[in-house]
Amino acid sequence: MKWQRVEGEERPITLKQRQMWAHVAAYIGQIMGNLANGYDERQVDEDLAELERLVDEIKKQIKAKGAQAGIPGDQKPGDNSKPSTA
Repeated sequence: MKWQRVEGEERPITLKQRQMWAHVAAYIGQIMGNLANGYDERQVDEDLAELERLVDEIKKQIKAKGAQAGIPGDQKPGDNSKPSTA
């Protein structure tokens, strides 16, 4: 099983996440192919915007999975203490 570090903690990579990262990798290959065939600045800007959208989508899903697991987003890595209720 593959693992990833999220907010200082190791978590398994789900099948859905692996599929999404494979999609991103394929899209990067497509962008590189377009660059090799000819440089079109407008198309490159559109491709990079789409790539950024895909990566942001994956990051949001990873963060949401952490929230579902009860891992607070503001907890520092290695900080196992509970938040104060004072």
